Amino acid sequence: MKYKILRLISCLVFTSGIAICAGQQAHERLNVVLITADDLGFQLGCYGDPKAITPRIDKFAAGGALFTTAHITQSSCSASRSSLLTGWYPHESGQVGLANRGYSTVGETENLPALLKEVGYYTGIIGKLHVSPPEMFPFDYSEVAHAPTRTQSTFRVMVDEFLGNVEDRPFFLMLNFFDPHAPFEAQSEGLPENPVKPEEVDPWSFQAGADSPEIRRKIADFYSCVHRLDSLMGIFLDKLDERGLRDNTMILFISDNGPPFARAKAAEYNPSTHIPLLVQWPGVTRPGMQRDQLVSGVDVFATLLDAAGVAAPVRSVAKSIQPILHHDKASWRETVLTTFTAHTAGHYYPRRSVTDGRYRLIWNLLGGYVNPLATIDSDIVVTTVQEERFDGTLVREIFERYARPPVYELYDVVADPDCLYNLAGQEDLKETFLYLRSELGRWMVQTNDPLLDPAILQNFKKEVYSI
Repeated sequence: MKYKILRLISCLVFTSGIAICAGQQAHERLNVVLITADDLGFQLGCYGDPKAITPRIDKFAAGGALFTTAHITQSSCSASRSSLLTGWYPHESGQVGLANRGYSTVGETENLPALLKEVGYYTGIIGKLHVSPPEMFPFDYSEVAHAPTRTQSTFRVMVDEFLGNVEDRPFFLMLNFFDPHAPFEAQSEGLPENPVKPEEVDPWSFQAGADSPEIRRKIADFYSCVHRLDSLMGIFLDKLDERGLRDNTMILFISDNGPPFARAKAAEYNPSTHIPLLVQWPGVTRPGMQRDQLVSGVDVFATLLDAAGVAAPVRSVAKSIQPILHHDKASWRETVLTTFTAHTAGHYYPRRSVTDGRYRLIWNLLGGYVNPLATIDSDIVVTTVQEERFDGTLVREIFERYARPPVYELYDVVADPDCLYNLAGQEDLKETFLYLRSELGRWMVQTNDPLLDPAILQNFKKEVYSI
């Protein structure tokens, strides 16, 4: 089967043992909730987006800690979610692409529901899992259909069912909202009350302002989905309040990747991996906290186990964020690493990236070859920018680079958060480039990245490009 060589990655994963800390009795443990929003970027009021009407999420953010520089591990749903649940990078676990396209986690990998179940947690999932194989995740309560998390009546029933089954046990819930994933649904059961109109939005800055009526319609519908997400988040928080559970529940809210538009989702730019992270942790966070440290998606695994009083495996990079919540100046990592290998089988285009918070270096392992992921989720911008009106513009330039990237891209993500101006090759940034390239190589060795093997990379080229 074409692209079968991708499965080679699965043969090169490694595993580690885990110790369970029994110091806490089950009834003393915090409840733990992991909330994911599907394909959400920084389109939230609490992150300064004036177009986003998100009062419930903003209130939640104000009541705890808001992180400014969190990154998921890969801008593709299954790969990113696998890291949240296992603490492994996708190329370590084998989940390097979409679960419904044949990619899966390999071997016996410790994961959040399994580990928490061992120490007495009642576990549940509402909304999509999208990590394979699903049977490795032993949720007691499981409603993994995608669309019902857009429908408030069904959503209320699922939340009530789960909470009604908890009894006197601590619980772990993975709550996965489908909004604002494409295809966009501008209104469902009256939510949002006022769908966003195209004239109320601006074109995306990460697409250099590429504009058309059709582009604005999709952006408007995306914002409508964000507004519904906010309402549903409010419903869930109200359910916890009604049962008196908020004071004993740690809640972590995160996105699985950037917005479902070209140059964001399924790419390796800042808008692809740089995502919102909000935390309320009883006894640890306090209202109005902001943290600017670099946090990785793998840290979610270690953090949630920490909140539950469970000792996580010793990992080379995954860390609980508790130290930096207690002390803003606590020792922490200086770089964060991200990856992209594939989306579907035909979308294989491996990249590795590192950022120190100021600069971002991207290594396109097949730089110079055509990127087979020409667009994402039916975004029409890639064809729109071929129109004559974009000749000689930055818009055309960035999408030509997106279609056939160079081997290296370097961006100043403070001055240029949308990664529009490639600085690779500038002499005054040579030391920065060499430092980040060294960090990237060290991390790839540390995590046994299969693509360090030239033979594997050559085999991929043969599969994808018939060379």
